[in-house]
This record gives sequence, structure tokens and C-alpha cells, in this order.
Amino acid sequence: MKISIILVYILLALVYFCPIDIPYKTALPVFALALGGISRVPLKIVLAMLFSAIGDVMGGQGLLILQIVAFAIAHVFLILQFISMRHRPIIPFNKKDKLLLILLCAIVLFVIYSIALNVGDLIIQRGIIIYAVMIGLMVFMALTQPVMMVKIGAVLFMASDIILAWNIFKEPIICASYCIMIPYYLAQLSIFFGAISKNNRLK
Repeated sequence: MKISIILVYILLALVYFCPIDIPYKTALPVFALALGGISRVPLKIVLAMLFSAIGDVMGGQGLLILQIVAFAIAHVFLILQFISMRHRPIIPFNKKDKLLLILLCAIVLFVIYSIALNVGDLIIQRGIIIYAVMIGLMVFMALTQPVMMVKIGAVLFMASDIILAWNIFKEPIICASYCIMIPYYLAQLSIFFGAISKNNRLK
């Protein structure tokens, strides 16, 4: 059954890149993965994917603020899940955690100063800043827990979002849809694989 869910996801992801006019086709792969994950992955992962799919729908409608809000909620669920997957308390940080936190803070500050602060609309600007902090926290929590697929997925998620923001607010990127959506779909699939393997080990 797990293989069939993955095959459906991959098929729907490939459909996105085809010149076929299907309503909400951006959101369909992640929505299918969320439904397939019910009872197979933790509820917080399912909810994170559902809100990601909602964010995809909002983005397709040009509702940027609602897209940011939906994905921010998705990251809250991911953060909570990744916290629960750690083998040790969040605080105190060890040396590796501190170095990782410094690196991620640098990336978040880069996004804020190079992208967010150049956005004229204050509501969108503040939304980007809050979102950048949220995804930075999500990646930090993912990288400090033991499941490699989750770590890969979180990094790909952040990369996809940075490329998306750059493409919208700074300058157009060549083959933007591929540069944005391939890492995004791989991110969701990696997180799903990581969550399902972790869930199976706990049973």
C-alpha cells in the first residue's frame, strides 16, 4: 500500500509539469500524500501536508498572504513533530547544534535583508520575515533529530522556498517552475518517507 501511495504521488507530481489544465494540480500530489499518510505517519505530518496543499491552492489563486499563513501553519506542525523525534532535550544545545543554529540564522538573515526588506507591501514583508524564521526553526529541528530522510526533506523545502521568494520578489529565474517544484515535491516525499520509517520503528 505504501508503494501505491508513492506511485500516485510521483504520477501527480509529473502531471504538474505537463501542459495539462487541471484545477489545483500544484496541490494534488501533496494532498494525495497527506491522505495516504493517514494512520501510516504521525498526525502532525498529515496536518503539515494538508496545510501545505492548502498553501499550494492559495498560491495558485494568487493569494500570497494566505499562502504564507498556510505554509507557516504547516511548519508549526513539522516543528512539533521533529521535536518529538529528538533523542535529547532541545536545551542545552551542544556544539553541533550551536554551529547549525548560527548557519541557519545567517541564511534567514540573508533572506530577510536581500528579499523581504525590498518588498514594498508591509503586510507581505512582515509575512515573509515571520515565515523565514519559521522555516529556519523547522529546518533546525529537522537537522537535530536522527532520521536522515527528514533532514534531506527539510533542507530541500527551505531551498525551494528561497528560490520561490527570489523568483517573485527579486528577479525571474530561468526554468523557475522546475527549480521550485522539483525540490518541493522531493522535500514532501522525503519527509513522508522519514516519518513513515520512524513511525514503523516505534510500533
